[in-house]
Amino acid sequence: MTGENSHAENDILKRVRSENAALRELIKRSSLGYQSIDINGMLLDVNQVWLDTMGYSSEEVVGKWFGNFIHETYLEKFKKGFAHLREKGIIEDFTFILKHKAGHAIELVFNGTIERAPDGTFLRSHSAFRRSEADIIKDENRVYLGIEERIFNKTRLELMGEMLGAIAHQWRQPLNALALIVQDTQEAAEISGLQSDEIKSNTAMAMELIMKMSSTIDSFRSFFSDRHEEDLISVTSVLTECISLVFSQLQQCGIDFTFICESSNDYFICTNEVKLPPCQSQENLIKCSGIEMKHIFLNIISNARYAIVKAIMSGHRSRGKIEFHVRFSAECVVITVTNNGENIPEKALSRIFEPYFTTKDEGEGIGLGLFISKTVIEKYMRGTIDIFNCEGGVTVRIVLPLAACTGSTSKTHLKTL
Repeated sequence: MTGENSHAENDILKRVRSENAALRELIKRSSLGYQSIDINGMLLDVNQVWLDTMGYSSEEVVGKWFGNFIHETYLEKFKKGFAHLREKGIIEDFTFILKHKAGHAIELVFNGTIERAPDGTFLRSHSAFRRSEADIIKDENRVYLGIEERIFNKTRLELMGEMLGAIAHQWRQPLNALALIVQDTQEAAEISGLQSDEIKSNTAMAMELIMKMSSTIDSFRSFFSDRHEEDLISVTSVLTECISLVFSQLQQCGIDFTFICESSNDYFICTNEVKLPPCQSQENLIKCSGIEMKHIFLNIISNARYAIVKAIMSGHRSRGKIEFHVRFSAECVVITVTNNGENIPEKALSRIFEPYFTTKDEGEGIGLGLFISKTVIEKYMRGTIDIFNCEGGVTVRIVLPLAACTGSTSKTHLKTL
């Protein structure tokens, strides 16, 4: 009789284990986060939803104490909750705040049960979690705020475009009149027999300044009046235009810049000059929105200028330097912008693309520039952007596919910027 009972118990044990394994596999494949921990709170198993929610890889999690992933203020609650689970065998709607790998908090609601041995001893827990309503609402609000911010910025840009259009109209006539006066003065001097080199030099200088003012007006009008339609864009043209817009600011801040452009046929380099590189063949175009590309470049330059000025004011740099490097390959273009400002702390670097996160002083930035840049580059331009510390500064690297490699060249035309 004893043998028969033992055989029956073994059958039951096998069936229970099989059912537990099937249940565990079902939960792991569900849309809920799943974890299993041993009696000491060590993580035995997690599913992909858990890893995606928390931002870790399996190697970083399995075998680690679950308390390492809980927000410090919830550690005691976890210990009490786990003791309750071991004793009662079940927890329902238990809320924890966990720490994402990037550092921010995530509020999760857990439901769980335990698996026991035939003698009733604790083997392991099985828990599933979902995002809390408050956490979901917080994420949705963050998205909505980002959309509202973009709408607000777009409206503001359109109003500024209209204003600059009016200013340009008012300035254009006086500039033309001034140019005529300068030219007439030189002609009158020549007719009167005055052939002074100083007159010729001053006239040439005055005409150059007038043309530069006229060109600046055109640049600002182009920047604010452009729209978000995709077209074939020359990266070097857009970057050159952005540099021309901030050229005076860089000079005033004591920042030198170098522009390097490389392709299979050309190599171009210039320092502290706004020159259009020759790396502009039809094969070196990208498909994107010109206005969004300008926004991205100007945001990167603005961040670099801020970091350099801060380093100069703190005495860590005597003069600033920004290097713009554009490299064309057969399939893509790599744009790197390196500045000699101070390195970004590693903790901040891991969060640099998060919305509303900024390394600037309070009131200096709202933390949306890089978040929007990354979104646009990855979602609409099919490229990548990353930021890393380098020797003596920080580098921003953007990789974009060439239009010739996306099958777009036959459907669009070269955008004049």
